[in-house]
Amino acid sequence: MALTSAQLATLRAAILADPVLSLIPKGGDGDIEIADAFNALASPDFLVWRNDVPVREIMDTFNFAAFTPTDTVPESNVDQASLQRFLSRVLVIQTKQMNLQLMLQGRDTVDASLPNFRAGLRDALINVPAGVAGAGVSVAGASAASALNACTRKATRAEKLFAGNNSSTGAVSAAVMTIVGPISASDVNTARAN
Repeated sequence: MALTSAQLATLRAAILADPVLSLIPKGGDGDIEIADAFNALASPDFLVWRNDVPVREIMDTFNFAAFTPTDTVPESNVDQASLQRFLSRVLVIQTKQMNLQLMLQGRDTVDASLPNFRAGLRDALINVPAGVAGAGVSVAGASAASALNACTRKATRAEKLFAGNNSSTGAVSAAVMTIVGPISASDVNTARAN
């Protein structure tokens, strides 16, 4: 990926501000060493929303049994209102399952950097009326945190340098990346030349 002139200026400033990297000679091995430093994981850890989350990793966080109502189907000797409430809860559960199918089925990966995707995923996994008397349950941890945490990863130093603002979905917060993946020695060389 080619860095913009603004990104190159940001990279140059970050190199100059680092007391170790700023002393490394320009060109060749020096540029490779600096690129390697920026392609290492950021320290301290810095979380970003993944744009390539394997669907199976999200689904591994689900407690599928939580989609099954705890209450048994009301018998024929109960009032119509009780039966209607039970059926309404089942329809809500099915709707949440259908939303999950729309978001995940037929895909190998999903882009969790999109806030609308994350909001839809969280909505489908929380307040599922399958608990006793229709109490809401979470299918993937409290506030869907298990599923949302699967949608994050640790950023490299370069990804952190160029990351956007933190964006929260439920209790999980991470930054949205503006660049994804490594920078090259060529990027470093160009940044240092300006």
